[in-house]
Amino acid sequence: MSNDQTEIKKAYVNLMALKQNLPQKHDLEEKYANMFNAELDRLIKFGFEIEDFKIPSQEVRCIVTGGNYASGKTYYSNEKYVEKHIFLMKLDAVLSYFAISNPETTIGFKLD
Repeated sequence: MSNDQTEIKKAYVNLMALKQNLPQKHDLEEKYANMFNAELDRLIKFGFEIEDFKIPSQEVRCIVTGGNYASGKTYYSNEKYVEKHIFLMKLDAVLSYFAISNPETTIGFKLD
């Protein structure tokens, strides 16, 4: 197996592991979006045209942590988050992309 194939498999396995080990929260910390996008960048270097699956920076933002009804002031977190459903849509989309690709570009594994 070539080094390129090994690196591609590592990226795919990391995406699968990311999906299987997400915290049970509505909002995911920015680090998860960064890990996801880093694995896509790794695959893009090998010629995969998957830029559309990356989590856009505008989807990673501070969340409301509270507010003052009387003053109308809203308080936001210092940290940034991505909504889990958006994260999973992007992750499922890229994994599905590889599952339905031509055999020569498929990087997933099939169990018989």
